[in-house]
Amino acid sequence: MNSKPVAYKGLVYQDGAYYYVNDGGKVVVNKKHFVKTTNGLTFPDGTPIPSKSFTFDAEGKMVF
Repeated sequence: MNSKPVAYKGLVYQDGAYYYVNDGGKVVVNKKHFVKTTNGLTFPDGTPIPSKSFTFDAEGKMVF
């Protein structure tokens, strides 16, 4: 995902990975962050993603 601000926020799914876009429109990278807005997304097995802290790598991909 690119580093340009995006128009949506919260958890997003793109190209096979989950990313979190903060209130400022930037993708969260290199940190543990509380995922408040899941946008109804689910894990690959269909389980709803809960609002909780997840780690995001250098590319912004959620690690789970």
